[in-house]
Amino acid sequence: MKVYWHALLAVLCLLDSAGVPAEESVSEAKLKAGFIVNFIQFVRWPRNPMPLVLCGLGTDRSRELREELGSISTRNPALVVLWVRSVSALDGCHAVYVTAEQGGELPAVVAATAGRPVLVIADLDGGAPLGAMLSLVRRGDGQLGFDANLGAVHAAGLGMNSRLLQLARRVY
Repeated sequence: MKVYWHALLAVLCLLDSAGVPAEESVSEAKLKAGFIVNFIQFVRWPRNPMPLVLCGLGTDRSRELREELGSISTRNPALVVLWVRSVSALDGCHAVYVTAEQGGELPAVVAATAGRPVLVIADLDGGAPLGAMLSLVRRGDGQLGFDANLGAVHAAGLGMNSRLLQLARRVY
């Protein structure tokens, strides 16, 4: 099992260093789904939740991403993906992904999950300083990357693998 996750990290590194913009070769939804699933695999929860519940907060515009994550969870029974329409429906989630369309809800998500071991991932450049633990960003070269907020990770009682942090554009 460890070998599988190491291989996934290697794929992320390869995508990151290949110089291929996200819109070429690999669909953006597929790339984002890969980032999200890898983020989850390199975070440590205080109690190893099984299955791990990833809740997406988004709209119909994120349909392709929903399908990609659903496909991954079908192949991996240790991951359950649910899509919710409001912050009030986040109880029972171990990780929350806030889509770009719902970026304005990030402060409410951070407040609703405060003090609980819930990984908050945002598709929002500037999301890490706002409390997202991991935030997808467009780097200057147009490639997809991420920022990390280590303070928020520790405040939630989570741990993060240092190899993941080495790939971050910025660590707060």
